Amino acid sequence: MFYKIKEVKPKPDMKLLIQFENGIFKIYDVKQLLDKFKNFEALTDEILFNLVKIDAHGYGVYWNDYLDIGCNELWYNGKETDLKNIIK
Repeated sequence: MFYKIKEVKPKPDMKLLIQFENGIFKIYDVKQLLDKFKNFEALTDEILFNLVKIDAHGYGVYWNDYLDIGCNELWYNGKETDLKNIIK
């Protein structure tokens, strides 16, 4: 099963706020990928990090041809949040 993404917003400290099509909101900490995948170190550049986009079908997010994260990674390793935490 795939958890399609409806919206993504970059947040401070290399976090992504993701809204899935099922209405669930999650916060994903991209920093956890820095030790595993060296190419993600490029996202420490705040300007690049803020350019995050959803892929054409909602199955992931990407920054360029080399940096992307699949929807299931975001779903399973993101932390669910509610609307009052999103406003902060």
